Amino acid sequence: MASKNDPTKTLQPELEGLRQEWDRFIQGLEKRPPIPRQEKFAKKMRQAMTTRQMGHVERFKLNQLQQRFMTLRNRWERILRQIEDGTFRRERT
Repeated sequence: MASKNDPTKTLQPELEGLRQEWDRFIQGLEKRPPIPRQEKFAKKMRQAMTTRQMGHVERFKLNQLQQRFMTLRNRWERILRQIEDGTFRRERT
């Protein structure tokens, strides 16, 4: 059971929104990548990771969320490099 000080309750929907913004950029619907929003999310994640008043369950969930963010960030950086190099083909539906 999640406690009141579970930071994943606010960070998880925010990460999903960030993922959706990146998907729109990758598809070509947005002109600029949402890098400022990504940096704000990374800052919030770092602050949440330094919180000491978490139980084991909350810490586990936060670690999972951090790993998901790192995986997505690496994917976004790779795709952004490919777009800049001209080797990425956007799929528009």
